Amino acid sequence: MNGASETVEGNPALVMPDGVVPVEAATVQVTVTLRPVTATRSFDVGIDLIGEAPGTDYDLSVDRVLLTLGGSTADLDRLSGATIVGQLDVTGLGAGSTDVPVTVDLPPGVTLVAASPPSVTVTVTPRPSVSPAASGGAIPSPAG
Repeated sequence: MNGASETVEGNPALVMPDGVVPVEAATVQVTVTLRPVTATRSFDVGIDLIGEAPGTDYDLSVDRVLLTLGGSTADLDRLSGATIVGQLDVTGLGAGSTDVPVTVDLPPGVTLVAASPPSVTVTVTPRPSVSPAASGGAIPSPAG
């Protein structure tokens, strides 16, 4: 089994102590299942909004979240905290406050174990439209 990196199956011969004889079979079927060493790591990350509507302001209850990620130690070692960002999908949110779950785009082999907080309150406020009269008068004509 030295050097094995995946499941090993075999039918090794039984090595019996002196004076002991097997009653039936002299071999047995053996399966050894190997699993990668897994771990978790936590990252304090900023938040990015997905699906923002133009002319709309978004106020977040927090500006950072703590993400706990799981995977093999090799996959986790390849992560850089500077490239991980919590995401909030605000597509289609209307005016008012809504709790939006935190998600994250991760490489294969890495999973989101937990986010703290698991959701962020997003307060959506449409910006007031500015009329030409409110901005100081007539709309200037293009130079020609």
